[in-house]
Amino acid sequence: MKLTANQLSLFTGIISYSTAVFMSLTATSLPYISQELSISICLCFTFLAHLDFFSSRYRSQFLLIDELFNNVVIVGVIAAIVAMLPNLLAIIVPNTSNWLTINVLPFAIFYAAFVYFMMCLAMFRKLIFERKTNAVIQQWRALTTLLIIAAFCQIKHLNRIDWITQLVWLTGMIAAVPLILRFRWIAIIEQREKWYAILYLFIINLISLAIIQQLIKITDNLPHFLLTDKTKLFYLSQNVFLLLIIGISLLYALLSLLALVFNMPIASAIDEQRTEIQHYQAIGRLVRNHVEQKEIFDQLLRIFYNNTFSTAAWFVLKNNNDELCHTLNIEKHEVETINKQIDFDNIIKNYAKRPYHYIADLRTSEFYNIDEPYQSLLLLCVESAEGRLEGVICLVKNFADGYDENSIRLCRAYLEQTKLAFENARLFSEMQQSTRYREELLIARNVQQALLPKQFPTNPYCQISAIAEPAREVGGDYYDYSQIDPSRLAMVVGDVSGKGTSAAFHMAQTKGVFQALMQLNLPADSFLLMANQALSNCFEKNRFLTLSFTLFNFANNTLSYSRAGHCPILYYSANAQKAHYLQSNGLGLGIIRNQSYSQYIETKTLELTIGDVFVIYTDGLIEGNSPTNNEPYGFERLKDCLESCYHLSAQEIKTFIFDDYSQYSHKNTTKDDTTLLVVKIDYLLDK
Repeated sequence: MKLTANQLSLFTGIISYSTAVFMSLTATSLPYISQELSISICLCFTFLAHLDFFSSRYRSQFLLIDELFNNVVIVGVIAAIVAMLPNLLAIIVPNTSNWLTINVLPFAIFYAAFVYFMMCLAMFRKLIFERKTNAVIQQWRALTTLLIIAAFCQIKHLNRIDWITQLVWLTGMIAAVPLILRFRWIAIIEQREKWYAILYLFIINLISLAIIQQLIKITDNLPHFLLTDKTKLFYLSQNVFLLLIIGISLLYALLSLLALVFNMPIASAIDEQRTEIQHYQAIGRLVRNHVEQKEIFDQLLRIFYNNTFSTAAWFVLKNNNDELCHTLNIEKHEVETINKQIDFDNIIKNYAKRPYHYIADLRTSEFYNIDEPYQSLLLLCVESAEGRLEGVICLVKNFADGYDENSIRLCRAYLEQTKLAFENARLFSEMQQSTRYREELLIARNVQQALLPKQFPTNPYCQISAIAEPAREVGGDYYDYSQIDPSRLAMVVGDVSGKGTSAAFHMAQTKGVFQALMQLNLPADSFLLMANQALSNCFEKNRFLTLSFTLFNFANNTLSYSRAGHCPILYYSANAQKAHYLQSNGLGLGIIRNQSYSQYIETKTLELTIGDVFVIYTDGLIEGNSPTNNEPYGFERLKDCLESCYHLSAQEIKTFIFDDYSQYSHKNTTKDDTTLLVVKIDYLLDK
């Protein structure tokens, strides 16, 4: 198994610590190095490797208080149990040899305590970095540097120089003070989460104190790990790295607990303010009441400005010929300078591809003015429901990396709310033209139905009949055929993901692709591979198509079929006089958009017999629910239905199955497009 860089760091740390423990227990050492120096070097590697591992913990996660604290408490409980093992063993087995208690358990206690406090440090880093600023980043880097120095202080000779270890410890704690006093995360969590945090922090503090107490008890048994001279001023100061992470973690846990307790009286007021910020439905009312667009943007600008703690802001209305309408804490000539830096006109032209544009550091621009105070910019394009650009809001800060993921997500949420307001206004307007809208949809339905084959080729070999019913006026189901030559007939049944007009549009694209490929006389696997490549270029990334491809070869009386993630073909065998489903592996077209799709194609061949019946359908048929029992029509009912009507003609079989389905689902409960195609073999050539 290949290890990631993060996992490799943890593995290295565990190996280093295990080596140190082995050398301590067996009185061995590294080649040409004394035992004490060997152990101290291994411990140095242990500290550095674990520091690297825990530095990436929780970095990419959002702030989830329950999950964050729960993980630390679980590790803490395990560490506390390990730390209490000597006491538990003394109670349970009082008269046994204490070799295990004296020589082995102290190493386990030390490592459990070390991992626990490292996890605490990683958790507190996540809390400290909420709504981080440039100053916070620099302070954490300085603290990390001091922790690295503290790890090297574990090496023999360095840890014997008291003034060095004491200086590192004191400098580290001083560097940690601004971070320890940072509690912005408390303001952004809800009142319920604050109570959870108080409980968790109280437990964490109790666990920390219990573990520290046990660490003090085992110092005599770990001469190379902890300080043995208890008369010195800085107890445990030979292990300054452990002392630092314990000091920082314990202080932050205690101060956070106090901050939460004192914050609770005003927590309800903070929650009310947060609720007010989140409920800007007034924007929707402004749109519906035909308030001027400039007023809408003015309110949006102030919301974005206040909630992102921006240094300055402005907006531009597109329908005013890009005329600057309002600014906050910035002059017009400064805006013009920034627009030149970011190539504002080009961004506006491509707004459909990127609804927002974030430049973390304006200093990277070739047009950057050294006197310009602004270094990070967030540009937000406000669109209407039709996708038309209504205006642009720009926010700037006077330091780089000023907008974190939470700030951008909040701004985008407000943009979606604004877009929804425009959408509501559009729908309100369209309600006044509903008659015309229904007429246009009826026209679209007729156009789409015209794309589907009305008649199938007449031949002596088989009967063919099909029906397609969209869930709405238009849908994404598709079926088609190609008479390759007098003895070969290719047929496809497909289902575009989604419903309504967008699915119908992609269905029309699909017809063009398949009709072109059918002319190439391709085998099933090559057909699906080329179809996948063509549709990948047509469809958006969130669109795909399931498909059943069948090739009837009446020259040798065989059927070749492939299934691209579609429903299995229902086959009634005249020889066996029973129906079953033809299973084959396959993946929808457009899901994997490269040549590796070929490995997901499976083609199978079936010997044909006179009287065989094939039913090819879309999932709307088997998923239609009954309004009485709310159960789908299902595969078994479809199979039973075919076994009841296989002796009829293809047209009659189709009608029989669809009537049974319509009666079962009452048809008005249909939630998906429904397509059904029936092929019945009438005649075959003698081989």
